[in-house]
Amino acid sequence: MQEVVSYYHLSNVQPINLALMENGCWLLLLNAKHIPPHIVISIEGMVYGNSVRGTWINKPLKKILEYAQRKAQGLVGIELKLKPSGIQLQAFESELLKLKPVTSSSATCLHPIKLFLAQFIPYDPEKVNFVFQLINELENRDSILKVFHLGMEDHFVHESSPFSMRMPSYGWNVIDYEIKASKLLYANASKR
Repeated sequence: MQEVVSYYHLSNVQPINLALMENGCWLLLLNAKHIPPHIVISIEGMVYGNSVRGTWINKPLKKILEYAQRKAQGLVGIELKLKPSGIQLQAFESELLKLKPVTSSSATCLHPIKLFLAQFIPYDPEKVNFVFQLINELENRDSILKVFHLGMEDHFVHESSPFSMRMPSYGWNVIDYEIKASKLLYANASKR
């Protein structure tokens, strides 16, 4: 069920640089060839987020990148112009621990990320429901430093610029469908 509503573009996209991604704050679109992608945040080489399996706290970025490369699922990394303090990161971890696994469009993987980013970037997180809306907010506020990709060459738009990438947008029905499908997949895998 991959209903594409329209497309959004990312500019100045470069091939992934693993060493650079170990530092700073990165918005990561995992399984980026899939609609919708899974959204997490990496801070100084550690990954945070929420999924149908539960919260991600201090997952090593290196392992996530190795998995993405091995599975060829595509990855987009967007470096952000922000530097969370240790106290802000601890508060974020505490908020993540309060979350239940993703169950529906009312509590997606994007939800904790957009609330965290709203501490640093002036925007209304209640008006951001999809990652392409968040990326637009980040671009409008000049909050993006770099964009890297892994295995997303088939998304490049060569007519406009060799470094422009076209990504599909989507609606709530796609998110709800994919959350239900993922939960079913993981439930069946755990029965084995």
